[in-house]
Amino acid sequence: MDEAHWSRVAPLYRWQMMLERPALAQAIALAAPQRLDRVLDLGTGTAGMLERLAQAAEPPEYAVGVDFSQEMLAHAPRLPPRWQLLCAEARDLPFEDDSFDLVTMAYLLHLLPSPSRREILSEAARVLTRRGRLVVVTPARPRSLLGRALFAPLEWRAERSAGLLAGFRSLDPRADLEAAGYAVRAMRYVDRGYRSWCVLAQPRAAKAAAHQNAPKLSGPMCVPTDGPTR
Repeated sequence: MDEAHWSRVAPLYRWQMMLERPALAQAIALAAPQRLDRVLDLGTGTAGMLERLAQAAEPPEYAVGVDFSQEMLAHAPRLPPRWQLLCAEARDLPFEDDSFDLVTMAYLLHLLPSPSRREILSEAARVLTRRGRLVVVTPARPRSLLGRALFAPLEWRAERSAGLLAGFRSLDPRADLEAAGYAVRAMRYVDRGYRSWCVLAQPRAAKAAAHQNAPKLSGPMCVPTDGPTR
């Protein structure tokens, strides 16, 4: 899916957020955010994860949402002070190593081929601190035999689609996480709203710098969060 696709989808995307919310709530429970955590949300879209994170018992003071679609970011809700939105590529993040304590990715990885998934996971590991946490949300298959049988035709089409149906691809992210150097710490199945996997993982070992350090957030690529731009 390219930027043109997401520009077309953006005005309507938030209509389906109620189906994402149960999994986003479980993801935040797994993440156990703290006030001093520095949080990065990759593939933030219209900032659904950040919106839920802002409602946590102890929301972080600093968070950044990254998406490559400026139009999706333009439909994000108002976010807390010091939180920012950035139009950037998740495979080449403009942040220094060890910049974040928590990285989240909701409904992103299943849209990508395996090599791209592992690139993004490796880049997330680079910007995470040594004891940082990664929380991933991906669509899941139904658990019952009947549910799987009913879901199979849709999944068959989703696997071959480059459009909206691609959002129904299921993905167990553990193999990609382990290949990218993470240890899975917890995994939860959510059967309300979109059936989903929520996975908590951490980098297994100390990380070497993947590429040259880049400057911290600044400049016109940041979308102010005191009101979304249109």
